[in-house]
Amino acid sequence: SDLKFLDSWALMATVLARTQRVKVIPDVASLPLRPPAVLAKTAASLDVISGGRFELALGAGAFWQAIAAMGGPNRTPGEAAQALEEAVEVIRLMWSDQRSVRFQGEHYRLSGVHPGPAPAHDIQIWLGVGGPRMLRFLGTKADGWVPSNSYFPPDKLPAMQRQIDDAALAAGRDPSAIVRD
Repeated sequence: SDLKFLDSWALMATVLARTQRVKVIPDVASLPLRPPAVLAKTAASLDVISGGRFELALGAGAFWQAIAAMGGPNRTPGEAAQALEEAVEVIRLMWSDQRSVRFQGEHYRLSGVHPGPAPAHDIQIWLGVGGPRMLRFLGTKADGWVPSNSYFPPDKLPAMQRQIDDAALAAGRDPSAIVRD
């Protein structure tokens, strides 16, 4: 069988079920193919089942033709960035201890849904992004950065790191609190 076409969420669940210490993070979850409320529920479920061994990394989307071929949206870079920003907010709402949550965005909506399950630990949200807008967003709102070497060669990383750090400082965050892989 061809393993490169396995669903990553099924694979991560299997790895977590068959191990006791391995931590798992998707590198990266394709946001256009899974609604963020569903991603939040799945991530929290895997975290609970594994005893806190799951983190979440999101991507705004790439390979738009393939995404559209699977029934997903075909977004412009600006739309993809806005959708990712909204998704982070939706996911955090779904992990909150509120009784009911609402969100009204351009791309995503929650209409009085009951959040849950709560993750076993404070799941970090990492982003696999590289544009200036998304690096600024990462510095202000995300927990970690997982850049793809095929998109961002090593010589570009220091300037990108500075953009994240500058945004974090401007938002009153300690840049060293943002995990870099």
